[in-house]
Amino acid sequence: MGDRKLLAALLTSIVSFFVLPLVFMQPYDTYFEVCLGVSIVSAPIIFTYGIFTSIWAERVANRREKKKELVMFALHGAFGIGFIGIPCLYPFWDTDFFMYGWTILVCGMICSIFYYFFDLFIRKLLIK
Repeated sequence: MGDRKLLAALLTSIVSFFVLPLVFMQPYDTYFEVCLGVSIVSAPIIFTYGIFTSIWAERVANRREKKKELVMFALHGAFGIGFIGIPCLYPFWDTDFFMYGWTILVCGMICSIFYYFFDLFIRKLLIK
């Protein structure tokens, strides 16, 4: 399970490198600068928060045999929403929450949904 979660986190980080900057783009920014800036923040969070919450979500979902996939999807989405609390813990977070809060919420949801589908793909198709 650990190798599968690491591979899903790697794929999610690669896809988020290209997708998340579209959310953060400003007219004066270059795409590559935003890609690097977003990846510096998102990749460590995906590899720590994403892997641990996905392992926990899978353990909880394994208790529900009939609705395992639905429970896993819902938990990944909930943890994506919970992702919004992580930046608020930093002491330098002095900006208006509503200015960046919705953007972070969308990015957390995008990453968690990508992570879920990559994990599902690896589990169903590559590992039998």
